[in-house]
Amino acid sequence: MNDSKELTTSVILRDQTVCTELRDPRAETFTLFDELGEAERVRLAADAWVIGLRALGNAYSQARESRLADVGRALLDDMERQLRAQMETQQAALNAALKRFFDPTDGQVSQRLAAFVADHGELDRFLRGYLGAEQSVLAETLARKVGEDSELFKRLDPHEKQGVVGILETSRSACSKTCACACAT
Repeated sequence: MNDSKELTTSVILRDQTVCTELRDPRAETFTLFDELGEAERVRLAADAWVIGLRALGNAYSQARESRLADVGRALLDDMERQLRAQMETQQAALNAALKRFFDPTDGQVSQRLAAFVADHGELDRFLRGYLGAEQSVLAETLARKVGEDSELFKRLDPHEKQGVVGILETSRSACSKTCACACAT
C-alpha cells in the first residue's frame, strides 16, 4: 500500500484508446473494494469509470453551454446598449437639426422665408421682372399688344385711315352720298 494519502492517476492516449491507471490510498476506497470478489471489483471500477466520466462530461458540457449562454447574453446586452446609445445619439442629432431648421424664431426656414418675401427679396425681384417697371415682361407684352406700335393702337388712332374712326368716316360719307342720291330720286 502507498504511504501517500493522495489520489494519483496516469493517462495514456494510444491508437484511439484511453489507458488509465488510478491509485487511491484512501481507507474507505480500500475497504469498499476489499469486500468484493475479483469480478465485482472489475465491474465496480468499470461502472465508476463510465458513470463518473458521463457525469463529469455532462457537467463540463453544461458548464461550457452555461458559459456560452452567459457570453451570448452579455454580448446581446452589450449590443443592445450600444444600439440604444447610437439611436439616442442619432435622435438627438436629428432633433437638433430639425430645431435649427424649423425653429419659428430663428430657424433657417424662417430666415429663408423672410428673405424670400422681404423687400428686394427673391419674390420681389421675380415679380418686378414680370410685373414691374417699363422693362418688365408685362409692360413689354402690353406695349406689344396695346402700345403705340400695336395693331389695336393703330385701329384706335383717329388720324389713321384704316382705324375705326377712319372707317366710320368713310362709311358715313358713303352713306351720305347714298342717302343724298336716294333722296334726289
